[in-house]
Amino acid sequence: MKHVRHLFLPIVLCSCGGSIAPTGDVVIDLEAEDTITGGLSSGTSEDDVIDGWSIAYTEFVATVGHVHLGRTASGAMVSSPQLSTVDLRSLPTSGFTLASFTALEATRWDVIGFTTPATTSTSTRDATVSSTDFDAMSAGGCTFLIAGALTSDTSQTVDFRLCIPAPTDYGPCSTPDGMSGLAVVASATTPANVTIHGDHLWFNSFPAGAESTVERRAQWMADCDADHDGHVTEAELRAMPASRVFTTTNHYDLAGAPSVDGHGITSAWDWVRAQMTTVGHFQGEGDCPWAAAPSGI
Repeated sequence: MKHVRHLFLPIVLCSCGGSIAPTGDVVIDLEAEDTITGGLSSGTSEDDVIDGWSIAYTEFVATVGHVHLGRTASGAMVSSPQLSTVDLRSLPTSGFTLASFTALEATRWDVIGFTTPATTSTSTRDATVSSTDFDAMSAGGCTFLIAGALTSDTSQTVDFRLCIPAPTDYGPCSTPDGMSGLAVVASATTPANVTIHGDHLWFNSFPAGAESTVERRAQWMADCDADHDGHVTEAELRAMPASRVFTTTNHYDLAGAPSVDGHGITSAWDWVRAQMTTVGHFQGEGDCPWAAAPSGI
């Protein structure tokens, strides 16, 4: 797999005495939560799907990039134009580089952000993504192309394949321990990662920060299979009123949901798009506030 690292002109800051301030490099990789590669199990543990379904993905294609770093104190900002469209199920163990920055002042850069935009021809298609899928995502203004299957404890199977517009700006991000941004180490390369989570589609609410308060449920997807053919389509999701499947009786809470093109969640398709605007994180579980952008479709 080809990896492209974008290098930027060095930023050199001098002290009053004329000495050169220490600098370091930063490499930002893209990582997939293990729910994307390993799926979700049916069960009663905190990370399980609690209503009798297990979930396995066969595709989880995402367009991610426009990584930027900043320092609030000085106003310094660096950014990468790179956008990558890649199947997160097939990331190399050696890492998939989203952005590289050189000669940054060796201090804390307290602002870090990125985007998951609509796919266009400006994105770099990774070899893990077929040209047919890439063209479909570009034509549909999609951010994600996800496919998989739900299997119930009674062996019922429902599959899905969805091209989802969910353009989102993330940041400023913090680490899992609550620190803003990252600290650049002098005369070294500081690694960090943007992490995409695969379980948000199955959340029963829209948590800000800690995810320990949510439950993972999947019955709603099976309920959207209106013709009972074992396959859920976008059309079926659009036709399913949110008021029928995402009710308080069914243990759902829509408070804090991102706006979908300026309106609330009125259908199951709105729910899908809203949840997929929340999947970006930093350093695994680090929080990244989200701002959904208009999809234009």
